[in-house]
Amino acid sequence: FLFGILFVQELREPLFLQELLNKRCNNSSRTKNWGECVPICSHHSKNNTEVHFKEILENSHSHKYGVASRWVDYFLQDVDNIYFYMLGINLNNLDKTYFGDSRVEDNIYNRFFRTAILKAGKSFFNKYDNIVITDVIHDISDSKEKHKYFNWHPIFFINQNDSKVSVASPEIIYVDSDHRKEKSHPMYSHFIQFVDLILGCARLCLDNTS
Repeated sequence: FLFGILFVQELREPLFLQELLNKRCNNSSRTKNWGECVPICSHHSKNNTEVHFKEILENSHSHKYGVASRWVDYFLQDVDNIYFYMLGINLNNLDKTYFGDSRVEDNIYNRFFRTAILKAGKSFFNKYDNIVITDVIHDISDSKEKHKYFNWHPIFFINQNDSKVSVASPEIIYVDSDHRKEKSHPMYSHFIQFVDLILGCARLCLDNTS
C-alpha cells in the first residue's frame, strides 16, 4: 500500500488553505479569490466539491478534474512550501507473522505510519532542534478508528521514544474528507483531498493503474 503525509506549518496554515481555495475558482470574469464571488456564480457552486482522484476522470465530474488539475500545478510549482511525503510498502516483502494474528494490515499501517511521521518530520525540518506536531489528522476510517492501538499508539510511541519530535495532541483527529459534511474541521478536509489527489497521481505514474 501507499500512503502520504502532508506537513503544514502552523503559521502558514491559513495561507495554504486560501491558496487551495483560490485554485478552486475558475471564473475568468471574477477575482479568482475564493469567498469574493458575490453573487455566487455557477463556477463557484460546481467547484465547491470534494476532489477525489478516482472520480476526476469521469466525464460527469469535469469540474472536479479542473480543480484537480490546478491543484497539481500548484503542487509542482510551490516546491518550497509544500511538505509532502509518500511511503510505499510492498506487503509481499514483509514477514506478516511479526504483526499479530488479526487485523494484520492495520497493524502494519500503524507501524509504518509513525515511521513516516518521524522520517518526514526530521527530513523536512532538520534544522530545528525540536519539532512539535500540534495535531495528527486522518481521513475517517472505520478500521482505523476501531483499531485498539492506532488512535493513540503512534503518538504515544513518538513522545516516549524520540528526543527531537513530539506530538501535542494525545490522539489522532479523524476528519471527513468532504468539507461540506465536516462540521468541526472543514479546513483539514481540503488538505485530505489534496493528499488523496497527489497520492492518486503518484500511484498512477508508478503502477499504471488506469
